[in-house]
Amino acid sequence: MAIQQGKDLLTKSDATAQELRTSIAKLKVEKWYVQECIDTGLRESESGNIVINEISTLIENLEEKLKCTN
Repeated sequence: MAIQQGKDLLTKSDATAQELRTSIAKLKVEKWYVQECIDTGLRESESGNIVINEISTLIENLEEKLKCTN
């Protein structure tokens, strides 16, 4: 859910700085959670790392968009 919301914010032309900050924070939690699942064996490493990379890229893109809103 956090991933889709982040993607939606990237395409939203009137996204506020607060929306972007909130989405980034949620994505960081999601990234941590996926890593914890991998580390404890609840998630397969290969697919988990794909998701982590997707989240990392999304965070970077949202942070760039945030810079443009300030």
